[in-house]
Amino acid sequence: MTIKLPAIIKADDVNEHKTKESKGYIWTKDLIAYLKDAYNPQPDGSFELKDSGKSPGYKTQGELEAKYGIPAMKSLQDMRDAIANEPEADDLIQDLLPDSNSAYMLVTGRSGIGKTFLLLNILYCLASGMPFMSRKTKKCKVGYLSLEGDRRKLLKRFNTIGQSFPGAEDNIFWEHRMPFRLNSKGIDWLIAKIDGLDVIGIDPLRPLVPGDYTHPKDVSTFIENLRIVQNKTGVVVIGSHHIRKPDKRIKVQPEDLLFEIKGASEYVESATSVLLLERGKQERGNFGKFTTNTSLKNLHFVKIKDAPAEPIPLPLRFNDETLLFEPVDEFFGDEA
Repeated sequence: MTIKLPAIIKADDVNEHKTKESKGYIWTKDLIAYLKDAYNPQPDGSFELKDSGKSPGYKTQGELEAKYGIPAMKSLQDMRDAIANEPEADDLIQDLLPDSNSAYMLVTGRSGIGKTFLLLNILYCLASGMPFMSRKTKKCKVGYLSLEGDRRKLLKRFNTIGQSFPGAEDNIFWEHRMPFRLNSKGIDWLIAKIDGLDVIGIDPLRPLVPGDYTHPKDVSTFIENLRIVQNKTGVVVIGSHHIRKPDKRIKVQPEDLLFEIKGASEYVESATSVLLLERGKQERGNFGKFTTNTSLKNLHFVKIKDAPAEPIPLPLRFNDETLLFEPVDEFFGDEA
């Protein structure tokens, strides 16, 4: 068997273990070392397979581990046996949010749409173990980190929503503070605050981004720092985030999400699940004219990682008395 590298790569280069670049490919020291181990370099730049009888790729796992000092890939059956012995982890929210320290959920929507109410609704469901939109939840200890708004007004929301979830407040913790950056100092502060919780709701995420929250590089740094916090605490994150839609006459569709937030690809791609809250359809009044009903919303499940099926949008109505979103029957308008 003979292989041929690009003309710029010469046999002498391989012998000297130099790193070369040609047509977008990087020939690293590891690759060159592998070629030299498996093939005999020829003066014309080609490589002939050594007379070993078989390719190094067919060595046994033990031989590979002894050679490279790194465990070789497991066989499919070995992986099947290993997974079978692992205890199954219940989702925090059925099919929406796994119980994993690498999981984080985004609650998104335009300004004033009701993201904070929806986030608090989710946190209360988790704290009480009550279903969220007919989905089972795992009762756990949750925290709420508010970085904007008035404390007294937020407390009124807690008091009102809490009436629908008796006993939940034993599992709810709250911190209200001025915005800060999730840099090295911010990481230490956040770890100290949330360690011991199962879930933390951050409202909103934007102030935590070191630098420009619309710049992909700064957002990537923020995501990396958030992962550090999660790895050290084991806490699952649920954060609220804005979309930008200046024309209020236009509804936002789920597929618009990536285009409505600058740098959104980093926020969304790293998220386990993304919920998008948007205005519902208009209703007709007594005289057949369309009316504006701000209580009607649609909850879009923009991204659900590893979901068994893509959930359909859920029509909701905001209850001004309970401050909760309630599922609505699209055809009859009553609670589902």
